[in-house]
Amino acid sequence: MLAIDFSALLGTPITDLAASAFIASVGAVPETRFIDDRYNLTIEEKGLAFVATPEGRISAIRFHREGYEGFHQFPGVLPDGLEFSKSRQEVQHLLGRPSQTGGGTRSALFGVVAKWDLFDREGYALFVQYVDGAESIAYVSLMRPDTVMR
Repeated sequence: MLAIDFSALLGTPITDLAASAFIASVGAVPETRFIDDRYNLTIEEKGLAFVATPEGRISAIRFHREGYEGFHQFPGVLPDGLEFSKSRQEVQHLLGRPSQTGGGTRSALFGVVAKWDLFDREGYALFVQYVDGAESIAYVSLMRPDTVMR
């Protein structure tokens, strides 16, 4: 897999990504889906999911840990020095105080909502969702700042 600055992909057309040298270098065939008015290009074997706006521009890139949502673990380097083994406390120590936090509550529809943190970075937002107990990371998502719900 080619080394790439994933944050630079935010805002680009998902059709450009699908035809890119990066996707060719991944060594797995991406699956495309249209879910909840969003385009999704997923590569489960490599733990990657790209989400695009209804206009077709990449709004989020998700990096999954092994087994989360049926994905294999992302084999590359996570953004901002993160590692899937890091706890919530370790992530906050590394990245500082999050701009938003949530989860850890019970929903009648969804059961226990996983704990999460959102960090505002230069040019993107970084969303981190934790596995039960917040002892490690379930997935990391790079997001366009203008698409983050506040």
